[in-house]
Amino acid sequence: MTDNNTHRLTNTVTLYPFYPFNYEGLVLADEECAVIKGKNPMPGFSGHCGYCIFPKDEIPEEWHGDYNADSLGYGIAHGGLTYAEIQGGNEEARTAALKALWAEKDAIYKAREAAGEEFVNLWSEYHKRGEKLKREFPYTHVVFGFDTAHYQDDWNHALFDPEYVMRLAKEMRAEIAARAKRHKEAA
Repeated sequence: MTDNNTHRLTNTVTLYPFYPFNYEGLVLADEECAVIKGKNPMPGFSGHCGYCIFPKDEIPEEWHGDYNADSLGYGIAHGGLTYAEIQGGNEEARTAALKALWAEKDAIYKAREAAGEEFVNLWSEYHKRGEKLKREFPYTHVVFGFDTAHYQDDWNHALFDPEYVMRLAKEMRAEIAARAKRHKEAA
């Protein structure tokens, strides 16, 4: 199957050995975009999510891993961006460091609970530490994505078609590329 006769679409593992391109729920992918189907979509929803990938040098650094970054804003993708992550490089080392950080947080929760202390939410603090920690490891790409689990998405039957979601992912990629170009020109 082809998309405008320019990109081969596949549902097999692609040249990127990281999420979403190596996800077991991968439905469609090419060199720039992917569509996955989540493991447990909400009842009535398609569960499809669209993603696009960029070499890190094509995206302003302040956008790396931050879908709420200035200049990105709403209107880039169906329902807005819901995913932005740095990928590539030594994924195993980065993942191990993050797991250790989250284990530290969980150990603090358990110790405080055992001591009968009042619950204090550490998620925000550890999220910030995790974002900083991720950047300590070299990475090669930035991945952006959107989901199809918004109010009334269950009524939009086009979202059940992975090829339609792939077209939305392509539109998202084009819009992010255009905004990145304008952002760099303004800098």
